[in-house]
Amino acid sequence: MKPEPLFPGFTVTSPRTGTEYHVFLSVPDPISEPGPWPAVVFMDGDDQFRFAVEAYRTLRSANAVRPLLLVGLGYGASYTKTGQPALA
Repeated sequence: MKPEPLFPGFTVTSPRTGTEYHVFLSVPDPISEPGPWPAVVFMDGDDQFRFAVEAYRTLRSANAVRPLLLVGLGYGASYTKTGQPALA
C-alpha cells in the first residue's frame, strides 16, 4: 500500500463575496486502491488538513480504516491568525 499523495488542491472564488476558498485534496493511489472511495470533508482546511491527513495515513498504514478521499476546505489568509500563514 502506497501512502496517499497530498495534492495542493485549488482555489474557488465566491462571485458574491469575492472570498477565496482553498480546497485541499488527499487522494488514494488509484492503481493499488481503485475507487470509488468515500469522501470525508474537513472544515478549517488551512489549519487542520495536514494533521487530518497525517492521522489518516497512520490509521491507514495499520489497516484501521479503508481508503478515503480527504477534502479540506479553507478560507486562506483571511482566516489565519497573525503570524500563522495559511497552508496553501
